[in-house]
Amino acid sequence: MLAAKYDVKDFDHFVPKRFDPKNLHPDLFIHAKLKDILPAVFKDDDHYRSLLGDLLSARLVKDDLDQALSDRDEVLRDFGAEIRDQADSFHHYFYNVLSLHPMTHPKTAQLISLGTIVAGSVGMHCKLLFERARPVQYWPGLLPVLPTPPHPSFPSNHATQAYTVAFLIADALGSPMDRGIGQYLASLADRIAVNREKAGVHFWSDSEAGRRLAQDVKDQLMAIPFVRDDLLAVCCEELADFATPAKSS
Repeated sequence: MLAAKYDVKDFDHFVPKRFDPKNLHPDLFIHAKLKDILPAVFKDDDHYRSLLGDLLSARLVKDDLDQALSDRDEVLRDFGAEIRDQADSFHHYFYNVLSLHPMTHPKTAQLISLGTIVAGSVGMHCKLLFERARPVQYWPGLLPVLPTPPHPSFPSNHATQAYTVAFLIADALGSPMDRGIGQYLASLADRIAVNREKAGVHFWSDSEAGRRLAQDVKDQLMAIPFVRDDLLAVCCEELADFATPAKSS
């Protein structure tokens, strides 16, 4: 037996004095912080009804279905591989746009995980609040290219998560969403959201609801000291090449 041959003290040189957070997957790092983050982010249900309720209408459903069916063969030929690649995690798309790796940009990677995990939680709450059916449940002939998730459609969590990440990073860098790196982050979020519509698993109005909800989630996150003073501040340092220079007074 190993224990009979060696004394515990013989293993002391194997025991680290501390665990470097950079070696922890950014998703796991954020999961450890959720008990303090989520209570500060969630609002009451009336808030979400006021924010998103106008997007739920029979007219929008018809318009959304018409849009989803438009040029479908061409869309799937051109975007099918990307749609499937983004079906689960899409962190790597933000990594690519920003030329980063979690080991070289740990706080930025954690910020991306923060946006996806927290926005996903708020988005799922709203899904169960509104309980909108999926496009294929309105129009079975749509034939989605991905398995339709067995939970409500509205809002799109891919949209909520992607826009939340884009808004957080753009704010950290002082970049507007229509210029500089902000426009590329916004374009990526748009593309991730629209790909879910092209796949046949979301309506346009699901994506728009996700964009609105993302702005709301971002505003709540920005008020949390850990997010503002730790993640966002260091993210700006890690991505200094993308930061918008401060205007001189």
